[in-house]
Amino acid sequence: MRGSKAKALRRRADELIVGWLRNMVPEGEDVSRINTRTIDSFLPDETHFYANGQTRLYYMSRKWVRKQLKRNPDMTLTDLINAETA
Repeated sequence: MRGSKAKALRRRADELIVGWLRNMVPEGEDVSRINTRTIDSFLPDETHFYANGQTRLYYMSRKWVRKQLKRNPDMTLTDLINAETA
């Protein structure tokens, strides 16, 4: 994958994560604090877990979202939320 395409994919992944995080915030809370620069403080530090003898990616981690976007670059937030965690 070219660097420019990978860079665009990373940016798109961050935008989707921000949208997902903003949907998860309860009403009345300030959603303007969540942006592409601050998503690291809202996501867990660990990105992998071990289950059934396998190491797997956590749902909606940056790497998981990028992996899903590589399969289908035109995914929307609803498609991503409904994606199988396999």
